[in-house]
Amino acid sequence: MLKNNVITMVAVAGIVNLTAVVPVTPGNIGCTEWIADALYRNMGMEGGATVFMLWWVLLLLFSLAGEIFYLRIGAVQEQS
Repeated sequence: MLKNNVITMVAVAGIVNLTAVVPVTPGNIGCTEWIADALYRNMGMEGGATVFMLWWVLLLLFSLAGEIFYLRIGAVQEQS
């Protein structure tokens, strides 16, 4: 039973990511979560919007870490 849930979650996540390509709102925040919530509920699961909102938070954190790294490398190159 767990294997089917994982496969379903991966399939739904792929569909949601494909629909996130269509720009409806800035950053598609809100629409993506709504679609995720609707598809996860259709498959009998809860928390689709939460999963994709946490995905946005993780993406933001990794982007900020990359920005800090980029700025530090740029500062080192300017000193050389």
